[in-house]
Amino acid sequence: MNNVNANVEAYINSLDTYIDVMKEETAKLSGMIAKLNDIIQEIEAEKERLIKEQNKSKFELAQNEKYYFINFLARGSCLVVQKDIYVAALGDRARVDQNNCFKTEKIAKEVLDKINLLLKLERLHDIYCPDYKAEDDGNDKYRIVFCDGMYQWEQDDYTIDFLSVYFPTEEIAQNVCDILNSEEQSNEIS
Repeated sequence: MNNVNANVEAYINSLDTYIDVMKEETAKLSGMIAKLNDIIQEIEAEKERLIKEQNKSKFELAQNEKYYFINFLARGSCLVVQKDIYVAALGDRARVDQNNCFKTEKIAKEVLDKINLLLKLERLHDIYCPDYKAEDDGNDKYRIVFCDGMYQWEQDDYTIDFLSVYFPTEEIAQNVCDILNSEEQSNEIS
């Protein structure tokens, strides 16, 4: 009988040891869970901050609010400013997502003028130096700017402005300026 009691007592001791180990593991897991919950809260707070920041810069229109956008008229083959009323239709949402919504006609026309100038510069680039690609390499390159009521070129050795169209020589840049300035004068006369 002593053998049986010794076996039972040994078994109870092993169970006590197992219970103690399980308590230690539970405490470790509880600590890990608490740390993970803290991390989850930090991530959720960061997510909320990012959503608020994104919404600050997001262009929004109210239901039935008038807005302007730039549209390509296929038959007329030209870009124009058009007006619409926001009703959250697919086209409205697409224009907002594509940054093609403006609260005033004046701003939309200013953007259209910039787009048309960029298209014109790219076309002239394609005519005069179709294979030229400006590099950020310290070599001379020339871009067109509008200053004091006329188009002029400026030299740029090191930087690349991704919104600028660059030309490889002063002569080409000056020729482009002459074309743009003569078109500007023709538009003022008519």
